[in-house]
Amino acid sequence: MLFALVGVAASSSSGRGAPARQGTSTVIIDGVSVVDVVRGVVRAQMRVVIRNTRIVSVERAPRTALPPPADTVIDGRGKFLIPGLWDMHVHIDTTEAWFFPLAIAAGVTSVRDMGGLLSRVRRWKQPVAPGVLRPAIIAAGPLVTGPVPDTDSRLVRVANAVQGRRVVDTLLDRGVDFIKVHDWLGRDAYLAVAAEARARGSYIAGHLPIAVDPIDAVRARQRSIEHMGSGWSGLLLFASGDRRVIDSVSKWANVAAGTSDLMKHFTRSWQRRLADSFSPARARSLCSTLAGGRVWLTPTTYFSAYLTLMPLNAALLRDPRLNYLPPSVRDLAPEVVPADRFSRAARTSPNISVYETRARLIRICRDQGVQFLAGTDVGPYSPMIPGFYLHDELERFVADGFTPTQALRTATINPARFFNAADTLGSVAPGKRADLVLLDANPLTNISNIRRINAVILNGILIDQAHRQQMLDSLSARFATH
Repeated sequence: MLFALVGVAASSSSGRGAPARQGTSTVIIDGVSVVDVVRGVVRAQMRVVIRNTRIVSVERAPRTALPPPADTVIDGRGKFLIPGLWDMHVHIDTTEAWFFPLAIAAGVTSVRDMGGLLSRVRRWKQPVAPGVLRPAIIAAGPLVTGPVPDTDSRLVRVANAVQGRRVVDTLLDRGVDFIKVHDWLGRDAYLAVAAEARARGSYIAGHLPIAVDPIDAVRARQRSIEHMGSGWSGLLLFASGDRRVIDSVSKWANVAAGTSDLMKHFTRSWQRRLADSFSPARARSLCSTLAGGRVWLTPTTYFSAYLTLMPLNAALLRDPRLNYLPPSVRDLAPEVVPADRFSRAARTSPNISVYETRARLIRICRDQGVQFLAGTDVGPYSPMIPGFYLHDELERFVADGFTPTQALRTATINPARFFNAADTLGSVAPGKRADLVLLDANPLTNISNIRRINAVILNGILIDQAHRQQMLDSLSARFATH
């Protein structure tokens, strides 16, 4: 049950500026340079043949005529073909109307929804309505947490191991693909949730709960840890050489009081101590433990940078891509990026030192063999642009020491391997699902070329440049009138 898609692209009428009809078409991309994300090389002058929803051949382009029949032939000379991108940490929630077109226009053909309403998961498992395009979706449903005083319907509160096992059975019976664990889940309940998920052929992924350490996560076979642990500094605690720093969070944690009570302890002086106490030796031991337990990391680095580094640039609030968002979401920008973050003092804030220390930990984990996934944490709770912020996330990977090839893998072949589905996803090869992105420049020489999208192929449906622009323009026009 590691891989079960709950959404695929629907068919749409063919025509100029519209996607080709799914299930009846043959698309040939001729003379294209295929980016081999597994080997990290580019194979030039290739002919890629797509029939219906699958790639049927990837061969050196002969100098002979094209094989008939072909509904669409794309001149791929000077262009680069990559697998469709995954965003491995999103919260779609109630945003389908703008989330789906933005993701697809940015080349994000598949997503992992990391928590939301159970009713949405059920909806995504239904057949797609004619004329609708949407990415493939793997979904967790409600977040499993401790008995917090929070009535949010996207949370399931668990007080003990017995309740934990029951919740897992209920959620899996109702169609979720895996179990998302969150900050306040107690250790006994966490271990019971993990064991029951495994017994049902599923798994857990999510935060590293405050009451849980990395050894517990390995023993529980937690498949991925998000945000480098949690909003409470997470894995950085276990790379600290100061035991008092590690113990302080568990001492402060009070599930009855909840998040606001805990947050008041994260003062500037405490954050400075956390950064200053970073131990490379402990970090290597931590990362070796995670690698040995095959725990994947989804650092959502751009969102962390958004909250710490990006506010130093006031242009963030003038990002033209914000026009693709509803005003209700766009107007959240001043709350996420308050004015005082632009002050000179912010340039030397402890938050930045923690961010830089976090980046050191990420590099050490990479060097110790931990595998990474690209995720953005986009959702209706902050002014982040679905799809396009995955490009920003890949750039942050490179800025933090990854090669462009390593960064690109986090959004292509790595998710396929995570889901044990590399035989059908994650690379440009015969038999793979036809989720592809055609670029105008090579992303292996500069990861920013991931932005230079010429066309997207979603489960065999060609979305050309004209149609991509139409999708974006319609969103701008729609939200400009509200």
